[in-house]
Amino acid sequence: MSQDTEDKTEDPSEKRRQETKDKGQVVRSKEFNTVAILFIAAFGCVGYGSEWVQAFKNLFKKNFSAASYLNNEKEVFYHFGFTSMIESISPLLPFFLMVLVGALCVPFLIGGLSFSWGNIAPKFEKLNPMEGLKKVISIKSVIELGKSILKLLVLVFASLIVVKVYYLEIMSLDVLHVEPAVSASFDIIEYSFFFLCSALLIVVGFDIPLQFWQFWTQMKMTKQEVRDEYKETEGSPEVKGKIRRMQREMAQKRMMAKVPEADVIITNPTHYAIALKYEQGRMSAPVVIAKGLDQIAQKIKQVGGEHGITLIEAPRLARALYYSTNLDREVPAGLYVAVAQILAYVYELKLYQKGFVAKPLEPKNYPIPEELER
Repeated sequence: MSQDTEDKTEDPSEKRRQETKDKGQVVRSKEFNTVAILFIAAFGCVGYGSEWVQAFKNLFKKNFSAASYLNNEKEVFYHFGFTSMIESISPLLPFFLMVLVGALCVPFLIGGLSFSWGNIAPKFEKLNPMEGLKKVISIKSVIELGKSILKLLVLVFASLIVVKVYYLEIMSLDVLHVEPAVSASFDIIEYSFFFLCSALLIVVGFDIPLQFWQFWTQMKMTKQEVRDEYKETEGSPEVKGKIRRMQREMAQKRMMAKVPEADVIITNPTHYAIALKYEQGRMSAPVVIAKGLDQIAQKIKQVGGEHGITLIEAPRLARALYYSTNLDREVPAGLYVAVAQILAYVYELKLYQKGFVAKPLEPKNYPIPEELER
């Protein structure tokens, strides 16, 4: 057993199971398939046996009685021979058809229906003598040898039982006439065949769990395979981290592009910055179009200053807005009054800068609900 096999301690993942199924690798039991087909044949012998015996009796009678009047003409002889062949094959056709259908369907009873073109493709590595030598000395070959010995012992023991049960009938066949002797012989053969098939169920009962265990062991994964599969499906932590950084940078660029549209930027003043926008008649409440901490907050303030956006220092309100509102979302109802005071001040400040009104007083106390305090 290789080191890889010894290290296969992890249960197979769903991806490994699906890949195995796609390759056409499923649980199969050759012993089950063989015994199942033999059982079909045994039932066929029991079901059609009497018809066969009668059909072949009639055929023999016909052939032996015809020998007296057949002439030496080849055409007549060939025609009679062909007719006899058809009559001998016809009773066997239903039996052969039943066995054929069974041989096609039985393998799918364990493991289900599975087909893969890869299974029928030529595999040149099988021509490697070293690979063949590994199979000869593998544990699987030892198990197959054990099953062969078990089958031999079962069949020998079952045959002895059959001989003991039918001993007197077999010994009495030579005193019977031909027709009853043929019928009795066929009865002994078909029921002995059925009994031997039944005995092989012992091997099947051993082989099916073994095949499931071997298949499951083969599918198991090493810890490294689990890690590699995770990286393949989920992506390596380095790549995922890089993607997240790129996504954050892109989101920040989009956010910074909206800062010039803001009506006001509320700051901590050093750690927080929140840019608000309000369009009367189009918005039911002010919307947060940018927000950030530390370096991002300084960047928001820088961009806002470059575009003449009013900066208001309101530490408590800045913290409350930062933690209670997501980007591109309206401010919560509990902060409507405080934000309205800010926007009213900014509006009056713009009028003052144009010379229309006296310089307004900046509000200092903003009503902030206790549940929104940070």
